[in-house]
Amino acid sequence: NVSAGVFSADGSPQSATSPTALQTLSPVWTYTGSASMTFLGATGLAVASAVDLVVAVVDGWSDKNVSFGPAKGGSKIGVVAAGPFLASSTLECFFSVNRSNATSGVIVLQNASSPLTVESDILATCLSPFWDFPSGTVGFSLRNTTGGSTVGYVPFFGNASVDAILTFR
Repeated sequence: NVSAGVFSADGSPQSATSPTALQTLSPVWTYTGSASMTFLGATGLAVASAVDLVVAVVDGWSDKNVSFGPAKGGSKIGVVAAGPFLASSTLECFFSVNRSNATSGVIVLQNASSPLTVESDILATCLSPFWDFPSGTVGFSLRNTTGGSTVGYVPFFGNASVDAILTFR
């Protein structure tokens, strides 16, 4: 019987969802294969474990080091990203917002992008683009443009209220 509470072994949020179930978000993991997981209670003692979990690694990102920048662009943005295919993909930072035209009321997508360069197995960088639209908060995401017109978004595994936005001033 596990009481509801927060457990922490590596900083990942972990909690009891019922008297018999635990859940967690896995940390960034760059290895595919089997793994073991142990939930530790506040005293440091194991309260549950799972052996030989199958871990499938997907590309993803979880954090960035800049949350605002000038509309003229040029701010270097560091992105925490990991995955087996990032280095061989054509990636970009994508900035977008849907805004209503004040005169016509028509919703217009405003967007800009810049190339993303993979620096290491967990860090990538891009420069904020020139933002030729009104200042304000916009969505920030990573897109995989490998293959030309086919565009896929790289999954975001972080705190969306903080890291998936950027404010142009």
